Amino acid sequence: MNPIVTIKNITADFSDKDAMFQNAIKIKSLEAEIQNLKALWATKENGLGLEGSKEDAIAWLNEKLKTLTGTVLDCYAKGKYKGILFAKFESKKLRDSSVESFRKASFSRSGSRCWASEDSPIEDRARRSFVFGVKKLLTDWGFGKFETWVDTNDYLAFFQSVDGWEYVASASISASKNLEFDFGEGW
Repeated sequence: MNPIVTIKNITADFSDKDAMFQNAIKIKSLEAEIQNLKALWATKENGLGLEGSKEDAIAWLNEKLKTLTGTVLDCYAKGKYKGILFAKFESKKLRDSSVESFRKASFSRSGSRCWASEDSPIEDRARRSFVFGVKKLLTDWGFGKFETWVDTNDYLAFFQSVDGWEYVASASISASKNLEFDFGEGW
């Protein structure tokens, strides 16, 4: 008996290792395509107004997005609603224009300014959060905002000393999907 799985019109026969590898590549490609259609929506402080219900926030976001772009496939929260919503679009181009329009419109809800960005894989969000957390810690310790810098491509944090930019910390994801971090000498 051959174990066969069908996902989005792709049939995978897991008895053939070469076919299984090719199908894994196709599935990864589909996952990446789906990821490209998502965007993240929230406000600066506590998401889209925690005092309201998830349904109210979704209705509000749907209304704003339809006003700006005319279409959105779906708005939803991941897991327990914590004031952060996600939206799916028909294309990456529509997603990008919706995010840009939403940013320019400067919407507020419950007294907090709302923001939007492209959704990223959890690994990227974790690394980004870590290095920006280091930057915030440096500013809390008295380093100036413009004396600290984060490289969002390589997930590195730096501060400017009299000798130039000094490496402070970096974040990476291990093969086992754990967040790993490294600190510069003396940190």
